[in-house]
Amino acid sequence: MSDLENLIKNYGTLTHSFGDDPTHSLKNLLSGGECYSHRQSHTGELAMRFEFSKPVHVKSFMLQGMKQYYDNGPKHIKFFVNADKNFDFNLSFLSFGALSIATPTAAMTLYRDQITPAWGNIGLTGIPFQNVSTLIIYIANNQATLDCTIIGNFALWGNPVVRDEDTNLYPSYVGDVIIYGLGTGCRNTDVFEGLKIHASFTKLIIDVTFNGHVKLTSLIIFCSTPNGPKNIKIFADPMQQITNFEQARNATPSTKLALNTSNFENLYLSETIKLVGNKYERVKRLTLYVEDNQSGTDSTEISHVSIMGHPL
Repeated sequence: MSDLENLIKNYGTLTHSFGDDPTHSLKNLLSGGECYSHRQSHTGELAMRFEFSKPVHVKSFMLQGMKQYYDNGPKHIKFFVNADKNFDFNLSFLSFGALSIATPTAAMTLYRDQITPAWGNIGLTGIPFQNVSTLIIYIANNQATLDCTIIGNFALWGNPVVRDEDTNLYPSYVGDVIIYGLGTGCRNTDVFEGLKIHASFTKLIIDVTFNGHVKLTSLIIFCSTPNGPKNIKIFADPMQQITNFEQARNATPSTKLALNTSNFENLYLSETIKLVGNKYERVKRLTLYVEDNQSGTDSTEISHVSIMGHPL
């Protein structure tokens, strides 16, 4: 762990805390003391929100109980990464009722051994933890379901984000995805999560807005059927948002591609499409217009799309 940094100490600020006792607060915990949940709540719940001065890659955490009080140590916890970007953020979101039913970035159960000093750090994996600006941690209860939860030690470990390192920009750097012409039963985000989508007819428009400016380096399109895309137009920051097929057909693209059948023999044999030129150096919106497919059928299918690059 020698290469990892204490993210809260070096980059983090506790902006909100809920459920902690005033005399043994979460702020006290970060200063080397212990934290108790408020005894009057009788639920043992705690919540804390951190902001980081720069985006960080959170790799592990330590959340320990206190010696002789491990029955009061934390048990069920939820992590919400960059929730400010996914919700109309306000303090009401940080209510225990809302946090208990909200879908987290990650959730886990800590067992008694894991909240002792002998266990050490607990790893956090997944793309969302690679680019964290804000983090909410919700502790739902303790080991013995007692009225009071007690935390003796807490830390987050990781590193600042390396800005010039290529990564899959979804989901950490993507603000919104809209797909025009999407078939019934498909969601806008499915294709970025490895779930096959199909068009209502032949054409598709995939419109991606990023949280901030990014540099794009490549585009990977996978398809496991003969109905994969053939002719594609790529628009980097189009003059106007492209929302219909007539606009897409008439607009001048940043790049025009004609993919061949060999690209789509199976899910694992897809060519990486390099995105080069000044137009991809600083991008806030990327639009893909899929004009037709390899088999000439009425329905185009795509199994997975990855947009590679890095934030600026």
